[in-house]
Amino acid sequence: MAKKKSSLNTPENMTVYMSKVLARDLKNYAGFCNAVLSTIDYVVGPVWAMQLYNGKVTHWAILEEVGRLIYIYTGNLKPSPIIPQDQFYERTVNRKGNKIRQVATIEYNQRMEACIRWKDEE
Repeated sequence: MAKKKSSLNTPENMTVYMSKVLARDLKNYAGFCNAVLSTIDYVVGPVWAMQLYNGKVTHWAILEEVGRLIYIYTGNLKPSPIIPQDQFYERTVNRKGNKIRQVATIEYNQRMEACIRWKDEE
C-alpha cells in the first residue's frame, strides 16, 4: 500500500520560493512583501500573491497553486486573501511518471496565516 504524502505551503516558504524563481525580475523593484494565500478573478483555485514595490508603482507576483504558473501581474485586479472555511481544491501532479491526484484544504498556521495543505488521494 502506498504511503499518503502531505505538504503544507506556508506564506514564509512560498515567499522564499517565489523570490528565488523571480530573482532577476525582482531587481527591477525596490522591495516586496510576504506572499499571502489569495484568490484573484479569472484564475481557477488559490494563488500566492506577493506585492512588488517601486516608488508609487505596485505590481503583484502571482503563483498559481494548481497549475504552478508564476508571473508578474500589472493589471488593476487585486487578489483577495483567503479565509479558511472548509474549502477544498484538487490538482493532478506527475510524480515519477505517475499521475497523482491531490486534494487541498486551507488551514491556519501558528501565526494565524492562511496556508494550504496538499494530500495525495488514495
